[in-house]
Order: sequence, then C-alpha cells, then structure tokens
Amino acid sequence: LLQAVQALGPLRGTLLLVCMQVAGFVLLIPTSILSVAAGAAFGLQIGIAAAAAGYLTGSLFPFFLSRRVLSATATRLVRSYPLASGVLAAVDEQPFLLIVLLRLSPALPAPVNCYLLGLTSVPTSTYLVATALGAAPNCVFCVYLGSLMQSIAEVLQGDGAAPPWPLIVLGLAATVGALALISSVARR
Repeated sequence: LLQAVQALGPLRGTLLLVCMQVAGFVLLIPTSILSVAAGAAFGLQIGIAAAAAGYLTGSLFPFFLSRRVLSATATRLVRSYPLASGVLAAVDEQPFLLIVLLRLSPALPAPVNCYLLGLTSVPTSTYLVATALGAAPNCVFCVYLGSLMQSIAEVLQGDGAAPPWPLIVLGLAATVGALALISSVARR
C-alpha cells in the first residue's frame, strides 16, 4: 500500500487515500491506519493535508447516507433506546460542542458517529467544522507517527512508537465531558 501510494505521487496518492477513507467510513472500518500511511508516504505537511481531506470527505458520506437514505427507519430504531435518544437530543441542543467532544473521544468509532450524527438536525457546515476540529489531534498524531516510520510493515507490527499518552488522556477527558453533557441534557 505504501509503495503504491508513494508511486502515485502526492495528488493521485491523496485521491487514493480519500477513496479508501470513504470506503472505510461507509463500511464502518477503522481508517486511522490510512492517516499513518499518509504520513509515511508523504511526510508531515502533505500527509496532514491528505489525511484531513480523506477524513472530512469520508465522514460526509455516512452522514449524508444516514440523513437522506436511512433517516426515517434509523431514527425510529435509535430513538427507541433512551441513551441513544438522549445523545441525539444533546447533539441537537449543543451541536458544535458535542460533535467536537464525540470526535475527540475514543468511546465511539468515527464511522458510527457519522451515521448517528446524520440523524440529527445539525447543519452540514457545523458538522464539518466541528468534525475537523475534533478529529485534528488524532489525525495529526497518526500522520506524525507515519512520518516517523520507514515502512508500512512497522506500522502493522506496532514497532517504533510509544503509546500516545497525551492523546489517550485527551480522549478520556473528552469522553467524560461528552457523557456529562449528554447526561445533563437527558435528565431535562
């Protein structure tokens, strides 16, 4: 994968990564490895641009699928669960903050977030800006990690990097914040 992306060059390689991100988001497959690959293939600056383009484009597809195609059925199903209903109500009440916190939190995978957030009345522009802000720390970290790697084999074997403690702490803090805010709104 790494050699194929590098051989395509920055523009076509980015387009390939964007397509793979879209597929990953739609099919509920984790895509962080693609951000690592962007860093390994293109270095930090171009890698961040490629990974961000892929993440934001990828996050739009399930958001719109949920909003346009799955909306009525999925909304009935999700709203039948009190916790899920509370989350959707909280997002509708404070969309920007909740989306940022949900993106920072490792508790719910990003593709699942996209589908759930598509069931809300959040404007697309708010969704995109909050998604970009909330996803940025993880995206930058993954690209940075990739830029330190010599090959995709190192990435897959887990060699060469210490655990991202600051990112883990930030994710846990965001999870606690999101849960507190959701609980507060759900109690009302």
